[in-house]
Amino acid sequence: MIMNTFSGLPAEQRQKLGETLKAMLADPKALGELCLRMRKLKPPSYYPRYMILHGIRAFNGDPYENAIDPHFDARASWALVRSKYLPCPK
Repeated sequence: MIMNTFSGLPAEQRQKLGETLKAMLADPKALGELCLRMRKLKPPSYYPRYMILHGIRAFNGDPYENAIDPHFDARASWALVRSKYLPCPK
């Protein structure tokens, strides 16, 4: 998904974006501000229809049957995603 998102950018812009992100993650003040903003965001609340319709069940069964785990914890999953992809200080 990340590759598809940025593949349309010219190489120079992709490089500049990478350099900017690397600098931001290396700057404690900038990283702190980014982390503060990310903590304020709520988990996504949309129904992931596009993901469900691209799963294996779209080809060999009813893609909507048991598509979403009834015990799915959106807040816990959102916290996990943020902690895995953004190295925020505790």
